[in-house]
Amino acid sequence: MKNRPTRIQFQIKLDDMVRVLSGDIEREVLKPGDYLPAESELGEKFGLSRNSVRKGLDLLVAEGLIEKVPKVGSRVKLAAEEEPPKRESESERVLHVGYYSSLDRQAGFDRLLEEYQCQNPQVRIQPVYLPYDHYFDTLERYQQNGLLDVFTMNMNHFLEVPGRETGWMKPLEPGGKESVLREAFVRGEDRLLQPFVYSPVVLCFNREHFAEAGVPEPDGDWTWLDLFQTASRLSDPDKQRYGLYFNPLSDNRWPVFLLQTIGGSPDGAEDAEGKARLEKLLTLLRDLMDDQTVFPGAAADSEKDEESLFLRGKVSMILTTYYSLNAFKQAPFSYDLAPLPQDARPATLVLPIGLGVNRQSPVHEEAEDLVSFLLSAGIQARIRRTSLTIPGREPAAESDWPGEEGKRPSRYYLYREIVSHFRLHTHLGLSAEGMERVRRELPFFLAHLEDASQIYRVWKEARRQTISLS
Repeated sequence: MKNRPTRIQFQIKLDDMVRVLSGDIEREVLKPGDYLPAESELGEKFGLSRNSVRKGLDLLVAEGLIEKVPKVGSRVKLAAEEEPPKRESESERVLHVGYYSSLDRQAGFDRLLEEYQCQNPQVRIQPVYLPYDHYFDTLERYQQNGLLDVFTMNMNHFLEVPGRETGWMKPLEPGGKESVLREAFVRGEDRLLQPFVYSPVVLCFNREHFAEAGVPEPDGDWTWLDLFQTASRLSDPDKQRYGLYFNPLSDNRWPVFLLQTIGGSPDGAEDAEGKARLEKLLTLLRDLMDDQTVFPGAAADSEKDEESLFLRGKVSMILTTYYSLNAFKQAPFSYDLAPLPQDARPATLVLPIGLGVNRQSPVHEEAEDLVSFLLSAGIQARIRRTSLTIPGREPAAESDWPGEEGKRPSRYYLYREIVSHFRLHTHLGLSAEGMERVRRELPFFLAHLEDASQIYRVWKEARRQTISLS
């Protein structure tokens, strides 16, 4: 159990948050009228509870730096002589763009918005960072208050769409060649978002650890048993080094094990076989995690923590995404990629992020123009050249244009080889509530409080309920 922070540690974290935010406001990194990140995002960034974050924000309010906007959030206070920004005027159109802050690192999203604004001086881009937690609630709140024109969404959050009122989300025309992601972000006959970037889940490994241990590097023929046995050989307690790590409770990791065994198969002939495959694989995984000389227990709660462990050389292999490769550009060692192991059914989870438009936006023409700009051949090619993220449009993803070549692993183009393995969260046949039900069972299984057959039963029941409601 983690020790609770002392009062001094709490005060240091709180002071740090206030100092960073006030500094950003003074330097106009956060400009008058800009909204601060959501309380949940600030809490994660500075290691504070939501109540503690609110105390810090209250201090900034008292200093006259920010103001609270009911049901929306906190924004940098306007100067006394300034008029509140209007949605539109004869000279300027304000375009509110809500997106995941991680896209700044993963695709240079902030720079792309700046370029669009330079090319369209009559438009003022107002970035709005959207929190990962309670995403749809925040999205709807901003939309209802007229503060959302263009937005991003991943497939995890898209699973919430069937249970929400989405009449404000404008159906978009499919554009370009995008067969890899043709099923993404579709509800009924409508495509509600256009894929902007994507990544499959892959195996990433430290080549120097393999060479040091005299272990052959992974290839496309590995089974999960091969992976776990190799992880054991790579582990070195004397160096505090572990063979493998990933967060088994992440919604971007655990679905892989279901997709490779039961996901997507119809009820009937494959049921018994798929159930047996799932139980065998999950039991194998639990056996590995029980050996904490190989798998470091609850060492990380997020993908950023996984990245940090890998960069520090504390783990030899991780399950990761191309989004995370952007954190490895300065890795002090050689690393590479391999397909996920598989025993019977090759499959990996593909994680697209889409762009959507608020059809009720008073600047909907500008909103659609921005989306077209971000999906244009030139911008998609730039993402491909300047980052390690895969652009959503296939022509850009398939290109061999030069770019960050020295920072790419030798098997960077692995994603092209495993296109046939791509599966979406929706292939599990579960709603957002169904996903949560399965996820809640996993800790009990990993703690040996129930067996793998219970995971199968919960998945099957949740899938049946999802189908009955569709």
